[in-house]
Amino acid sequence: MSDKPRNLFNARYMDGDKIRPMDVSILIEDGLKIVETDELGKEINLLAQWSYEDIRSHDAPSHILIISNIRNENYERLEIQNPEAIKQLKENAPKMGRVEKAEAAKSHKIAALSIGALVSAAIIVIIAIPWVADIAAPLVPPNIERKLGDSVKDQIAQAFGHKTLEAGTCHSQEGDEALALMVNKITSHVDFPYELDVRVVKHKMPNAFALPGGQVIILNSMLDLSTHPDEVFGVLAHELGHVKHKDGLRLIIQAAGRSFFISMLLGDFTGSTVVVFAIQSLLHLSYSREVEHQADLFAIEQLKHHRIATKPMGDLLERMTAHMEETMKKKFDDHGDSTTDVDKPHNDKTHEHDKNQPAKASLLDSHPLTENRKKLLSRAETNTNTVPSLTQAEWIALKNICNDK
Repeated sequence: MSDKPRNLFNARYMDGDKIRPMDVSILIEDGLKIVETDELGKEINLLAQWSYEDIRSHDAPSHILIISNIRNENYERLEIQNPEAIKQLKENAPKMGRVEKAEAAKSHKIAALSIGALVSAAIIVIIAIPWVADIAAPLVPPNIERKLGDSVKDQIAQAFGHKTLEAGTCHSQEGDEALALMVNKITSHVDFPYELDVRVVKHKMPNAFALPGGQVIILNSMLDLSTHPDEVFGVLAHELGHVKHKDGLRLIIQAAGRSFFISMLLGDFTGSTVVVFAIQSLLHLSYSREVEHQADLFAIEQLKHHRIATKPMGDLLERMTAHMEETMKKKFDDHGDSTTDVDKPHNDKTHEHDKNQPAKASLLDSHPLTENRKKLLSRAETNTNTVPSLTQAEWIALKNICNDK
């Protein structure tokens, strides 16, 4: 049999200082006591004591009683759901249902402050943090940016079903040389503050994306979907545009800033939360239309400089977009679930199984071929005397780079 007092009830208490409510006990005696208790109901810490004359109720669902103390200015609130506790309080607090002028003014003040806080938070998240990221990204030293990219490579690899990025990278002498020829065409007249690391990684999703610090990953299914080397060169140039503009770094700074700000608001800040959130942002790259437009302009500049056709890039993006839509539709029709491969955790036992599954798109969300992008690439085609970015033999070598994987 429990020794817990009959007038001791559970409640939730907001003390006006912390955002999160705390679980407490209330004692209904000569006055209302808000306490922390042990398992037997013995008081171990008195948090507050209210006179019944000063207790007022607030709007709430019928099964919940929310009360406050009009003598306090720090917006304390007490939430009670126990029916017996509600009954006893109504019997002991005769003025509980009265709305005082001062209390009404306080409620209006709380509402105004809440709206102001929400507007301020929205301004910080939508405007201030991206503005800070735009300023901070160019100031990050290249070696720090490269280390940041290196730190997430294995997480990226695991998202694509490989233990490490190197384990999933395809190599062949002729294929590596063909890929290097493409990269060298761009680096021959564009300066990057670090050595570029461009690789082909095996995965069923046709795509390519850039990590901070000059690292670009081309998924081999994009090569399979390509019909001409100029298509791949255009997408590679687009990704190197993101590298040149530090777009991946800027995205991570924004994600980390938002995570830090939200964690501070919730009072649940840990450094690991920010890191995980930032890594997740790389798995779900989603640049703004303006950022994508600038990367397209960079790609067009490289294509024109080397007298390479611009339209093939649009043709490949169109095929990639159609592939994404078809795959997502099939996934939804089969399972009623649009969760992507990169959304799901992988482990060693499922790597081989996952590699053989139809690819779903997530990173491709950053590269949809809009009508405006298609027109831009078509209109840029002004040079009729174009040359291919690779010879036929070099192109075949690059297409087959993963055949031994």
